[in-house]
Amino acid sequence: TLRGDAAVKLLNKFGLLEQCIDYACESLQFEFAFDLAKISMKKKVPDIHYKYAMALEDDGKFAEAEKQFIDADKPKEAVLMYVHAQDWENAQKVAEAHDPESVGDVLVGQARLAFSQKNHPKAESLLLRAQRPE
Repeated sequence: TLRGDAAVKLLNKFGLLEQCIDYACESLQFEFAFDLAKISMKKKVPDIHYKYAMALEDDGKFAEAEKQFIDADKPKEAVLMYVHAQDWENAQKVAEAHDPESVGDVLVGQARLAFSQKNHPKAESLLLRAQRPE
């Protein structure tokens, strides 16, 4: 029931701060987890962003999950989320802005889909843009 500094002091006193942050994430109380981590365990903040992103992705809230993945410094996860959903436009946007190494993978994913749909010219074009002509 405590918030902020009082909660952190009490949890630190009993050596339970990190466990409490983890439990807050597991029970989807991310704001509370952020409050605790920002006061005394800043190293846990990216981990909370990542767990929050995973929960948002599971709920189908991809735009919000994207922001959390980027805040967790895991933009490749956001790209993979969009690739899995075959949302090529957003996958490309995130890759270009935050993870340039993934741009080729996004294009290859699109090419595979185009190839499976017998759209060979489009597949060829995408593979050439990805610089993977083989």
